[in-house]
Amino acid sequence: MITKYYLNARLFPTLLTCIPLLVLTNFFLLNNANSLIPLSSIFQILINIGISGALIFLMVQINRLLAKEVFQRIYFHDELKMPTVNQLMGYDLTLEESIKNTIRERIQQYYNINLLDFDAEKVDELRARKLIASCLSLGRNDLRDNRLLLQHNIEYGFMRNLIGGSLLAFIFSIGTIFYSVAIENRALQFTAVLLALIYLIILLSSKSLINYYGKTYAKIFFEQFLSLKK
Repeated sequence: MITKYYLNARLFPTLLTCIPLLVLTNFFLLNNANSLIPLSSIFQILINIGISGALIFLMVQINRLLAKEVFQRIYFHDELKMPTVNQLMGYDLTLEESIKNTIRERIQQYYNINLLDFDAEKVDELRARKLIASCLSLGRNDLRDNRLLLQHNIEYGFMRNLIGGSLLAFIFSIGTIFYSVAIENRALQFTAVLLALIYLIILLSSKSLINYYGKTYAKIFFEQFLSLKK
C-alpha cells in the first residue's frame, strides 16, 4: 500500500539518489539499443521508461536496506543508541531530570515495565538500553496515529534513506564519469562529477545529519508521549 510515509520517506529519497543510475542506464541504452535489438524510437522510449521504473522500485528496497543495516547500525547500534534511548539513560543530560523521571514513570504505568535505575544501568548498560528500546517501541505504536510525530518520523526516514541511497549514487556517479570519458561526452562527464560531489558531501555529513534529525524526532516523541492518555 502506498502511504504518506512510503512516498515521502522512501520513494522521494530514492528518486533523488537514482539519478546517476538512470542517467548511466539511459545513456547506455540510447547508444547501444539499436545494435542490440533493432527497435523503433517509440519502443526504445517505452523500454527506457519500463527499465527506469523497475530500477527505481528495486532501489527503494536497496536504499532502505543500506540505510538501516549499514548507517543506522553504525551510528545507532541497531536502535540501542538512538537519541530516544540515550536521553532516558541516567548519564545523559539532554532532558531535565524531573522530565526524564516523569517519562520513566509513565513507561512503568502504561506498560508495567520497570526500567533499570541509574545505578543498575552502570552495571548492565546493554540490558538497560534493550529495556528502554522495547518500551519506546510500544510508545511509538501507541502514537502511530499522531500526525505531528508521523511528520517528524517521515523527515527522519527521508534523511536516513537519502544517506543510504547516496552511497550507491556516489558509486554510480563514479561509474558514469568513466563511461562519459569512454564515449567522450563532456556534458555527461560534468554532470557525473557534479553529482558525485553532491553525494559525497551527503555521505561525509551523514553522521551530523542523522543525529540532528534523530534528536529532533526524540524531542517531539517525548513531548507527545507525555501528552498521551491511556
